[in-house]
Amino acid sequence: MAAHGQVYLVTGGRGFLGSRIVEMLAEREQNVSDIRVYDVAKTNAVNLLVDQERSPLTSPPIVNVVGDIRDEQALTEACRGVDVIIHAAAVIDVTGRVPDQVMWDVNVKGTETLLRCCEKEGVPFLVYTSSVEVLGPNSSGDPIIDGHENTPYNHTGHRFTYSRTKAEAETLVLSHNGLVLSTGVTLRTCVLRPMYIYGEGGPVGVFPDWRYADNHGGKLPRISAKGPKVRPVYVGNAAWAHVLAAREIRRQPDVIGGQTYFVSDDTPVTDYSSFHAELLSPLGYTIDDDTLISLRVWYALALLLEMIQWLLKPVLAFRPPMTRGILQLYNTAFYFGYEKARKDLGYQPLFGWEEGKERTTRWLTEYKKEW
Repeated sequence: MAAHGQVYLVTGGRGFLGSRIVEMLAEREQNVSDIRVYDVAKTNAVNLLVDQERSPLTSPPIVNVVGDIRDEQALTEACRGVDVIIHAAAVIDVTGRVPDQVMWDVNVKGTETLLRCCEKEGVPFLVYTSSVEVLGPNSSGDPIIDGHENTPYNHTGHRFTYSRTKAEAETLVLSHNGLVLSTGVTLRTCVLRPMYIYGEGGPVGVFPDWRYADNHGGKLPRISAKGPKVRPVYVGNAAWAHVLAAREIRRQPDVIGGQTYFVSDDTPVTDYSSFHAELLSPLGYTIDDDTLISLRVWYALALLLEMIQWLLKPVLAFRPPMTRGILQLYNTAFYFGYEKARKDLGYQPLFGWEEGKERTTRWLTEYKKEW
């Protein structure tokens, strides 16, 4: 390990979550000598600290490396001399926009490649960004209300390729925990499963509702039934959990290694449609609770759109604005607490609900000006 401080590599470090992880490491973590940002993107998702070209004299320096997670040579070079990897790079899609093979290549094969690089370069610690969707909701729509890591659940299959790839990658990461590297050091890995993330740069689920409202008199659609369905997590808190995991896996490798942690915060439990309306109401949008469309009608419409997508697939890449999988996700109560992360990682949310909401709404306001 570096005598003068830890060297961190953040894959996907220019993305929505990754950029905030980099910012948190630079501002809040001690004993950091170098932060390497590895991402296929040349520009950052949000104008944060990672966008600034920082001098090597700055403490800690942030080094931006443009590279693909599937490029083993470039990734090996990026891993050289690294002490801790936070692997946040992923392709996220539940709409069919991204080909399935691309998601498998990036999310699974990319993770395999990174683990090989850890072995070759003797990187001893890896924190993996997974998702609550690796667990569910399952294809039967069974709920979990305020669950924890040991809550029993019937896995009847994933609705989305994204969920399947993240589950496969998670298994790979955990299977490498305890591997003795060529340097004689033991690799320790752990997994974080954030809830639905919101904040500056997202959440992505807002944008389809937003575009719909712009064409319907500022009225947001009611797609999810009212009631407790989701406990979103603010991006700053999700990032903070990663920083703590990277810290504690070094301090307590036998305790943290091989573990999974759900990451949520104190954002109120709600439904997706009401949550999006809460974020967008300061911009003048309201939710359309007068024109109620039954879930049965929504499902029929989604099935029709999926059939059109299937028919057009040989000649046209049609992406349905709504699918049955998304409807099920939006209408299944499925959320978890963060007690295990609090106990093992010392995690407590840094940002309260009101602050997270205000930051998100402020960003959405600025984003709309440039739309």
